[in-house]
Amino acid sequence: MKEAEKYDCDRFLFDERKLVMNLTSHDVYLLAEEFSGKLLHSGFRVAALHTIDNAHVGSDFETMLRNRSFNYRSFAEREEAVAWLKAKVEA
Repeated sequence: MKEAEKYDCDRFLFDERKLVMNLTSHDVYLLAEEFSGKLLHSGFRVAALHTIDNAHVGSDFETMLRNRSFNYRSFAEREEAVAWLKAKVEA
């Protein structure tokens, strides 16, 4: 993420559709803690693409990160994710 900051990049699209996610809610909580503590800060905007099979994990992760004030959204369709990333950020 330091490289992203170096180039003033603050929007990211994670394509996680080929991942197999066998995570419990507790696993997702621990992952959100790790993300929020080390990888993300509130200035970043992150969209993640998930399959229907992984939608529950994506939704749980989105909720946990948004509860920590991170701009993170989970999407099934790439076009929707890109549109959200391109949208103007309201102050």
